[in-house]
This record gives sequence, C-alpha cells and structure tokens, in this order.
Amino acid sequence: MKTSRFIGTGLLIFTLALGCGEKMEISQPSEIEAEKVQDIGAPLAKMLLDSLGFKLKSTLENEGPIAAINVCKLEALDITDRISANSENSVAIKRTTFKFRNPDNAPNGFEKKALEHFQAAAIEGGELPAFHIQKVTKGGETFFYFYKPMKAKNLCLVCHGDPANFDATLKASLQENYPADLATGYKDGDFRGLVSVKIKNVD
Repeated sequence: MKTSRFIGTGLLIFTLALGCGEKMEISQPSEIEAEKVQDIGAPLAKMLLDSLGFKLKSTLENEGPIAAINVCKLEALDITDRISANSENSVAIKRTTFKFRNPDNAPNGFEKKALEHFQAAAIEGGELPAFHIQKVTKGGETFFYFYKPMKAKNLCLVCHGDPANFDATLKASLQENYPADLATGYKDGDFRGLVSVKIKNVD
C-alpha cells in the first residue's frame, strides 16, 4: 500500500471563492482515488524534473548561465507542454512557487494552499512530504492535483542563489528578461516550489 499525503491542516474541506460568486471545494480524496492520482502524477512530475534538469545541466556546462536563462525562458514551458500532451490522461503540468521568475509559473488558489502545506513542513524541519494530493469539486465536475516538491540544488544556485555572487552580465540578463524576478536568494536544500499536475479524470 502506498503512503499518501492529503490535506495537512486537520480540515477535510476548503472552499475558495474565485470571483463572480463561483466557488470550488478542496477535499480529501479516497484512498483509491489517491492511489490513482499518484500513479498518474508521480511519473509525469519525475519526467519533467529529469528532462528539465538534464537540459539545464548540459546547457550550464557547455554554454554558461546566460544560455541557461534562455532555456528556462524559451524551452521550459515547451518541455512541460510536450509532456502534458503526450500523457494518456487529460493533464496540465506546471512548475509553481511563491518566488517565481516567470509570471506563467505564478500559483493559482489551489496551488497556493499546497505551497503553504509544504512551507509549513519546511519550517518545522526534517524531510518534506514526498507528495501532496488535492481533490477539487466545482459544481458537478471533480478533478485532482498531484504535487511534488522541488528543492534548490547547487546547479540551481548559479542563477537562483545569492545575487551578490552573480556577475554583472548575469545580473543584466536577469534584469532584462525578468525585471520583476522573485526567484533568488536560495541556498542548497531550500524548498523551491512544486511540480503541479492537474488531472481531470482518474476513472
């Protein structure tokens, strides 16, 4: 039996108001639903992290940090969309964090709840939960979110670490491409954000 991570607040249901009176509920999935969501979401999240990590590592080693910025700006979303499109299930995948660099990676209301869940665990210390699952209901429609945490690695710190360590060329490139950049100041092992996999159907 797999170990599942659900809503970590002691409450089974959250209600989010999304404008125009529309509401959605976050509730705890059944054990069977959670296993199905994990079976779909975990391989996709791993595929994204492995694919993007390989591309960034190769680019940093062969072309340097400026080229790596272009990978994140021009290729990361394409890699993500390609993995989503090739899935046998109806899914939408993204990376998200409170400290985003690309506005396309800003969290929605459900993802904010998940980020808060992992942040609370990070503050407490110890290992982060391996994953987190939400069941979302909107009217008669039900869908799920699978989340996998990302930690900052030494590779990431080249462009996401202490800005005092960035050279002038890197600083200028970040300012040009991401003038509202929030994604710096990380140390090795810091909680970085989440891979979010939205799954529309697990039947």
